Order: sequence, then structure tokens, then C-alpha cells
Amino acid sequence: MTLDPQPPSLAAAAPNPRLAHLAPLLARTCEGLVPAHDLSEACDGMLALLVEASGATRASLMTLNPLTGRLNVAAAIGLDPQYIGNDVPRRSRSISEWVMRNWRALRFDGQVRDRRFDGVEHGANIQSALSIPLTTASEIVGVLNLARTGPAARFTEADLSALQGCLRPVAEAIVRLQRAARAERCLQSLEGFLDSPRRTLVTVKPFHVGDYEFSYARRTGMTSGGEICERVSDDNGTCSIMVAETLGREAAGAATASFLQGVFVACANPERSAAGLMARLNVAYHARIGEDVDAAVWLAQVGRNGEISSCNAGYPAPFWVPVDGSEVHRLDADTGQVGPGEHRRYRQERFRLLPGDLLVSVGEGVLSARDGTDLPFGAERLIELLLDQRHRPLEMLTVAVCDALREHGGREQPTRDCTVFAMRYSPAR
Repeated sequence: MTLDPQPPSLAAAAPNPRLAHLAPLLARTCEGLVPAHDLSEACDGMLALLVEASGATRASLMTLNPLTGRLNVAAAIGLDPQYIGNDVPRRSRSISEWVMRNWRALRFDGQVRDRRFDGVEHGANIQSALSIPLTTASEIVGVLNLARTGPAARFTEADLSALQGCLRPVAEAIVRLQRAARAERCLQSLEGFLDSPRRTLVTVKPFHVGDYEFSYARRTGMTSGGEICERVSDDNGTCSIMVAETLGREAAGAATASFLQGVFVACANPERSAAGLMARLNVAYHARIGEDVDAAVWLAQVGRNGEISSCNAGYPAPFWVPVDGSEVHRLDADTGQVGPGEHRRYRQERFRLLPGDLLVSVGEGVLSARDGTDLPFGAERLIELLLDQRHRPLEMLTVAVCDALREHGGREQPTRDCTVFAMRYSPAR
């Protein structure tokens, strides 16, 4: 559809006055609804309000650092800036640590003479001080210290009670910010793990084992973690291949996929049939993961002279693409997913590739990827693409599938992980 250009008179018209003021209003609203996950910035703002309301001239807001278990000066007023953002060294007679351990507030007037505690540094001229635990309904997350210096009125028990009654939201805000920071660290760690080139021997860089070429491509989805592709090679030029997807996502999916990977690496050998290997995988999986998280797995024992033994447990059936231009064949022998039954029996399919034949396996994220009209990418579209790309280098073929998915979905990052594994029998390369 083509839009006619606006007449000059309309293009030059002044914008709606409300729209002219929308940008700053929208920015403030978004900042309030989705604040930056910056604990120190938030603590600065909360401490400023507390200092203004209490009349304190010196203050610190300490939070319990979840990474070290020590109190950290998240924000301060009237203290040396070098302390801000750092953990406080442990001291046996620290007032703040006593308050944290005992969940009890303290009030002091003048110099601290209680032998349980160290006083403040010499010359601070503290007239009155409060040290209050920051607690939620179930945990302590920090300590608020307020002090009045010089000639000033002393804090009263009423002041202490009033402050204690309004600090719960401060503690809960700290918990939310710390959890958000932890979630960000976990996400970065997960993404780094999933993208690590040392995670598996099936890498995005093409490789050879014996008379076979291999290539692998992956597009990370918005929900990621449950996909894994691995190989175990033997000295005689044969190898075992596993392509798997667990129904768990994010960290749980990555952990389950890594468990499958470990069992596969430990059990794979050229003497064991694909069905026997799948059964062994299922026994270990069922005993430790159980029936709550199923896994879809395709295994292949890649032998010499193009011989393949295939066993599929719930994974999308791989595509056998003959080099002679004949019809693409989808493997079968799907005998249910890994996990639901400890002693499930599996079938296998045996066949022989001719020189130049392709075997391509894609995850459900490829076949079910949808466009703006909710139309899936589907097997037919993939077969057309494989026929068109069958003679090209494997790396170009797997990348072409990912590019076609990007074009089909209209966005850079798919909803689910999209994995493409391809192998070619090339004895005369």
C-alpha cells in the first residue's frame, strides 16, 4: 500500500499542544514505572527523604551485601565518600552489626559509653543517634543510621517509634532491587554459558569426522536454555550425535539439557545401538529428573560407509535429502519422549547415505516459528529450502535456514531457540 504525501499546509501545521508536552511527561512516567536497577541511586533518594524528615545531619543506609554477607554502605551523608559503595570491615563491637544480628534498634545520646560497642571516630561531635534495622516480614536487609551533630535536639523514643513504623517499604524496595540485580547477573551468566564455544563439541564452525561434514547454526530465542547438540567421536572415524530439547526453559532448561549432555557423553560408544543408547539415557533421566520435565531427543550412530542408525524420542523427524534430486525423506521411529517411563522401549531406523546425501535436523522452534499472520514456517517450506541449498557448503545451508526464519518471522530474535544441525556424507572430499 502506498501513502500519498501530505500537502505542505498539513505538514507544516503545529502539533497538538498536548503532544508537545508528551515527551517529558512520558519519560518521567516510564522512569517511575520502570526504575533503573541501581541500588545506590535508589538508596540515595530514600536516605535524602529520611534525613530531611528526621533532622539528621549525618546518616548512612547500609544494606546486607548478598554476595559477601557483610554490611555495605549503599548511601551516606556526612561520611567520607571513600566508604560509600564498599563493604564495612567486620568489627566485634560494631553498633550496626549488633543491630543487624539482634533485629533491635538502638538510641544513643552523646558519647557511646556502652562497653558492648565502639564509639564513632574522635571529633564527630554526635549529639544524638539512632541505629534501626531494616526488615521485611521475614528477613533483615540492612541498617539505617541517623545522627544529629553539634547543638541539636536529641532523638526521642517517639522519633524512633515513628521511624520504625515507616521503614518497611524501604526494606522491601531494597529486596526488590537486589533481586533485580541478581536476575540480571543470572541472565548474563546464562547467556554467556549458552553462547560459550566450549559448551559442546558441535560448534557453529563447520567440522569433519571421518568421511562426514557437519555444520550447526543456532538463533537464541527470547525463552532459551533447553536446546543442546553434542557429539562423541571414535578413533575409527565414526561418531555418536545427540540433538535434544527439554521442555524446561531458562536456567532449569539449561541444567536439564546439560544433564542429558553429560549422560550422553558418558554412555555413547560405537558398539551401542541408537535405541540402546536412548534407553540408557532415559533410565538415567527418569531416575534424576523424573516425569515433570520431558525431553525430546534424536540420536544417531554415524558409522562408516554412510551407515546411519537413528532413534527418535519426540524430536522433530530429521530430513534425509538425497543428492540425486529424489524426494526428501523424513525419518520416523518416533517412540515418545524421554522421561515419562523408566523402562520405555525404543525403536531405531537403519539406512545408508550415498556420497553427497544430507541429513538435516531442526528443532521445534524452526518448524513452529510464525509470521505476522500466524502462519508457521513448517516442514514444506523447509524442504523447498533444503532442495534449493542441497549442493551448497553446509555452513551456507544452515545459515540460509536461519536467514529464512528471520525473514519469515520479521524479527531478529525468535520466541524459541532455533537450531539447525546438518551433516553430509563426503567420502571423496
